Amino acid sequence: MRMHRRALGAVGAVAVLLATSVMSSPTPADAQTGPATFYVNNAASVSCSDSTTNSTVTPYCTIQAAVDAASTPGDTVLVERGTYAPFAVTHSGTATAPITIETTATSGAEERMPGGIVTPIATITIPAGSSTPAVAVSGQSNVLVTGFRLLQNIGASQIAISGSSHITFNSNYLARADSGPSTAPSVSVTSDSSYVTISRTQISAFATVPTVLIQGGSHETLTTNAVSGSQQGPGFVLEGTTSAAITSNTINSGCGADVSLTGGSTAASIENNIIGGLSDDSEGCNVPDSDATALLVDSSSTSGTVADYNYVSTDWTATPTLYTWAGVPYASAAAFQTATGQAAHDSSVTNDSANSAAPGELPSDVYSYPWIQGLDETVTGAGPYPYYSRGALAATDPLNAHNSPSWLSTWTVGVTGTLSMTITDSWGNTITECNYDFGDGTPSVTVPATAGVCGVSHSFSVAGKYAVDVWVSVSDGSKKIEGGYVTVAS
Repeated sequence: MRMHRRALGAVGAVAVLLATSVMSSPTPADAQTGPATFYVNNAASVSCSDSTTNSTVTPYCTIQAAVDAASTPGDTVLVERGTYAPFAVTHSGTATAPITIETTATSGAEERMPGGIVTPIATITIPAGSSTPAVAVSGQSNVLVTGFRLLQNIGASQIAISGSSHITFNSNYLARADSGPSTAPSVSVTSDSSYVTISRTQISAFATVPTVLIQGGSHETLTTNAVSGSQQGPGFVLEGTTSAAITSNTINSGCGADVSLTGGSTAASIENNIIGGLSDDSEGCNVPDSDATALLVDSSSTSGTVADYNYVSTDWTATPTLYTWAGVPYASAAAFQTATGQAAHDSSVTNDSANSAAPGELPSDVYSYPWIQGLDETVTGAGPYPYYSRGALAATDPLNAHNSPSWLSTWTVGVTGTLSMTITDSWGNTITECNYDFGDGTPSVTVPATAGVCGVSHSFSVAGKYAVDVWVSVSDGSKKIEGGYVTVAS
């Protein structure tokens, strides 16, 4: 059997979400014609100012000040690691030159690697008692926000979009609040917004309301997102939203319906998802058993709507209703298919079984790892790449990587030593290279693999204990993170 890179985390777990946006070329000065990059860094060791005229020299202290300054299509706001206040997008880009707001980190969440290694990123924290969203977009268009950790608040959404179009949130991590269930959706899209995309995002939800609530609008896309947590409300809820694509998501929690289309949400595509989790009051949900279902499409929303290539389950419910279609419940995919013609390819087989031509399908998973074809399973999917998998996680070949004997665990300051990894692949794919991040602030180093071994020389300039990360790359596109600790003495 193929193995997933890592299981979806339990409540409060973190995951690596690699951002896929193309960063604009930095422009050295803020006050000039044409697209520019506006830098934000509120670290204590940095002299910052929200009235700066050249953020390459003196960065902005707050994201809001930089976002306000980024008024030309194609502008980029680049945020260093740290903790920041909420911000609202105040300018629009164009289809070919969006406004981009992103972090300097390569991941959209804390990186929790083997050995407990944690790399902090830019975190947006909503003040206690505030109803202000972590990120608000109102009346804007052509904006990309990527790479942030957004903390949930009891009374505020992490993402709130209203009256806007062509807005993309990619590779962000929406972390749950620990103080109690929220009364606001993690993601709220209202006021007839259109062409909104939420992609490659992990949502650890804890709320009594929908995790994602979209009201009105059209052509919204929810793709390759992973949802977990102690959700006491529904999962994805679309009300009067036409032509939406709900594709390749993994939804592991939800009370009521995990995916719900009502109020004339016609012409939707619901494909390649893994749907199922807590669904009724037997598990502490705040909804009656009669509302327990994994996928719900009401009678006003069935026209033009397609549901197929999903894995739908209610493993933890006392009333196993998998589908509710036009008000009629169905306890199995077979019964649903016979009655409606939908779900012809629904199955519990998730690997190598998706429809790669489904609307909103991406070429890589929630971590931006490419979908790969395994050597030990039958390909049953459709489209140009029938080996794509259902859900938000690609599978990986069974790499075995470990520290070789030449990995020195104890070093001396200024003395060059060797770190080496030995990697095997039971599928017979070629180990191509390893990227070493030494954890000491020096640039990472990529070295080729020779006969399954990646070695590199390095010296540490300051005593301490360092966590070394090693990304192993394989010819089929797979990657695996390994690493270990190095103690450096003076």
